[in-house]
Amino acid sequence: MLSFRDAPADDTRKVRTAVLGGSEGKVPVFLPYDKRSAGELRDLHGRDAFCCGVLLGGCGEILTLRASAEKKSHFAHRPPATCQRISAGEDSADHLYIGEALREWLASLGQKPAKSEYIQQRSGPWDAVRVRFGKAGEQRAVHVQMAGMAYKDWEEFAAQDVKQTNVLRAYGPDSGLPVHECRLSDYALRFACETRQGTRAVLIGTQFLVVPAGEHMVEWASLQECRIARVGIVTPALRETPEGLRPKRTGTVSVPNGAARTSGEPVAEPGRVPTRGQGMAMAIKEVSRPRSCELSDGVAVSYARVRVALRSLGRQYSSMREHGRAQEAFEAARGFSDHTDATRGLSKWLRQDLLR
Repeated sequence: MLSFRDAPADDTRKVRTAVLGGSEGKVPVFLPYDKRSAGELRDLHGRDAFCCGVLLGGCGEILTLRASAEKKSHFAHRPPATCQRISAGEDSADHLYIGEALREWLASLGQKPAKSEYIQQRSGPWDAVRVRFGKAGEQRAVHVQMAGMAYKDWEEFAAQDVKQTNVLRAYGPDSGLPVHECRLSDYALRFACETRQGTRAVLIGTQFLVVPAGEHMVEWASLQECRIARVGIVTPALRETPEGLRPKRTGTVSVPNGAARTSGEPVAEPGRVPTRGQGMAMAIKEVSRPRSCELSDGVAVSYARVRVALRSLGRQYSSMREHGRAQEAFEAARGFSDHTDATRGLSKWLRQDLLR
């Protein structure tokens, strides 16, 4: 892939995103193509306000906004261009848009202070977004995993939920991980952006499995339609239960093809962000939900989560050559299924290590 280092000194590449607030800025800017909107953006912030931010993988230098009627408006590096930024398209600042949208939403709900962080795991600071909120001693966080990871690494990531209930997990559009999350929690939260009215609008999706079709469906909403609760982010597609948040699936309504679907079920297209009003109606049935147990402090944890955590412990014991404990952890994990509780069979030390 061509980087700006390979570009000519007079940079001709069409950069669509920048940041405000200097090279370390977190406030993203999306540049519309049309000349009038681009010119208004330049007049609003000033000619030297836009930077190729380091959180975009950029060089931190000031960008020139070129508003044009003949060509597509774009940001350009001032010569000589030596930037190594790889992604410059309309989605190249989506991690910043998601982080800022979450921070502003949480602050609007009185969850202050709210602070966004951008975590480099392998590729760059767009790999993960974490927004911390709440007072000292009561702090929580929303973690949006943007980048993909191996299943083994994801199990380690998910296992932390047994011990660290103050982190709320969600996923970006290209992580490929919500399917695994649905097995643990019966649903997964996703974030995505789409271009609307000259900016990038942030949407939150609730993904779950529809049976008997066997497809994963996503219902999209705005953050303003959601609320925060002790158990997590409550979207319009979720309801609070004694076992935590679960998709709304009660009653039936008729659909045009004569089939029945559950009331509250989204009529939404699988996969990518649907245009509002579009979608598909499908015959679905009530899905049995993963049951949960209490390890301590009255916190409900699904059997699937305990199984993942036990596997993680088993790998840790193996790496420390504690093969007896590793074998016990793996055998205990095999005793759990999505609907089978093997908590009573856990030894005291194994239960303690799960919560350590």
